[in-house]
Amino acid sequence: MQNAAIDLVGIGSQLAEEKDVLLERFVLVAKKICAALEKEGYSADFIDPCSGLPGICLDGNIVFNEVQSAQILLGYKVMNVGCCKVIMHPEWGSHLPK
Repeated sequence: MQNAAIDLVGIGSQLAEEKDVLLERFVLVAKKICAALEKEGYSADFIDPCSGLPGICLDGNIVFNEVQSAQILLGYKVMNVGCCKVIMHPEWGSHLPK
């Protein structure tokens, strides 16, 4: 999870822009971490939050459901927002303060 400038529950262009920024930041950091691990001789990949598919190895076709995993493994609640689900942080809800 990462900090969001605005509450992520709702619709609108400002919200869409914030989600794009968060996604780009996540992918950039995930790729850097994977590269650092691979430099040390480890195999590494990350899950694309939009598709649930691996971000580096494009051969995978099994979808990892992050939302369901957060519910089952962490006990987090989820809010349905249109066609999307938002994981509710137990302390900060849908807005992770900076």
